[in-house]
Amino acid sequence: TVFRSKDSKHNLDTVEVFSYHSFYGSAIRDIVFSENLKATNSAFEGCLNLGTVDFSNVSGKFTSFSYSKVEKIIFPTNLTLIGCVFQGTTIESIELPDSVTEIASRAFANANIKKITFGSGLKNIKDNAFLNLSTSYDFSKIKEDLTIGSGAFANNTFTTLILPKSTVSIAQGALTGCNKL
Repeated sequence: TVFRSKDSKHNLDTVEVFSYHSFYGSAIRDIVFSENLKATNSAFEGCLNLGTVDFSNVSGKFTSFSYSKVEKIIFPTNLTLIGCVFQGTTIESIELPDSVTEIASRAFANANIKKITFGSGLKNIKDNAFLNLSTSYDFSKIKEDLTIGSGAFANNTFTTLILPKSTVSIAQGALTGCNKL
């Protein structure tokens, strides 16, 4: 299949692996991935017109949306790790499923996200996961012991941050540069 930048929709039911930058900068709009998907390999970086990205059927690895603009993301309900997928990405809001236990280093660094709602299973926010954001965080669902890494929220512009009672560890520098807090 040839993907042209003016194309907005594609049937991706049989695709198992996307190569690096397969859709880089394309005008593709809505994506529904099938259970056949195993990896996306940064295929959608730089896509500035993404509407809904539906991963609900996927159990494979996806690391692909850095420096893109996405309206809505539907995550699989069995997802446990958010990798460095959304660095520099613009997203209106994200609601992480209860199954997510860890957010990787720089997962959302330099992103433009208005609101992030964490699911009940989150246990670990790695170093610099939310570096340089102007985001509203909703921790109200978290029920697990939460560990927050160094620089996890560094240089954020929030004025209030209410962490869950289950927070057990906040690393040195986790809130460095949060001058409005």
